[in-house]
Amino acid sequence: MLKTGLIGHKGVCGKELLKLLPTLPKLYNRNDPLDFSKIDILFMAISETQTPDIAEKAMNQGVIVIDLSSAFRRHSSYPLILPPVNLNLINNSLKLISLPNCVVSILLTALNPLTKISKIKKIIISTYQAASGAGKVGLEALKVEETITPFPCPLKDNIFLHESKKNSNGLCGEEEKIIFETRKLLNQPKLPISVRCVRLPIKRAHSIHAIVTFEQKIHNISELLRNNKHIKIHPSPHPLIAEGKEDVFVGDIREDLNEKNTYDFWIVGDQLLRGAALNAFEVYNELQNATLSTL
Repeated sequence: MLKTGLIGHKGVCGKELLKLLPTLPKLYNRNDPLDFSKIDILFMAISETQTPDIAEKAMNQGVIVIDLSSAFRRHSSYPLILPPVNLNLINNSLKLISLPNCVVSILLTALNPLTKISKIKKIIISTYQAASGAGKVGLEALKVEETITPFPCPLKDNIFLHESKKNSNGLCGEEEKIIFETRKLLNQPKLPISVRCVRLPIKRAHSIHAIVTFEQKIHNISELLRNNKHIKIHPSPHPLIAEGKEDVFVGDIREDLNEKNTYDFWIVGDQLLRGAALNAFEVYNELQNATLSTL
């Protein structure tokens, strides 16, 4: 069995990963001298600014890195892996595996069965993102009346545009991540995507309104999705039913009345589980299987 380590076990994603791997990880404090000689795989659940140096040290010691941050998602040398979409790219010769943004994970888990029928032509997305997406500080902000950095105003009993910094094109950082990573996973670098991200006073499940145009008409969408092991069809998905669940919930699917081959989806998924920790866990299992198959 591959031996694993984890950096970031005190954060919300790290804690979620420990629930899936309670007996396996060796826990590291990122501020201590780091010796990875006793592990094969290192899970990294810390910020993108702290990740690169530590990841390089681990790779230099022959360790495979599974990174939950955004540090390497744009790096052409490392694959961006979403297990329900492209787990086939996994092999034990990889040095680092980058996992996608939580919104992208939930969105493309839901849309993946349909992309096997027809290529996507355009996506318009509005996200309604839970407090846990901002980590421990986000969950703390649910309990207090005042503004907590990095939020621009109180989160309790409130909603506001995503707090990530706006760029020169007017998109915030979260919106840019969603656009880039969706294109990369779909292997469509010029796919038209419009995104608006909103933060809600919800604990941990993200909701997504997606209007998706395909190149061809798709019949029996609900049946196609219902037959996928990662998806649950629900008449009106909401955060409370998705919390703590591995499935992505999809419902109220409509055919658009104004544009050809266009469909309107309401999608809800657990940001910490399907959006993050479960991806890391499934990648680990695939690496384990790849290793066993070579013995």
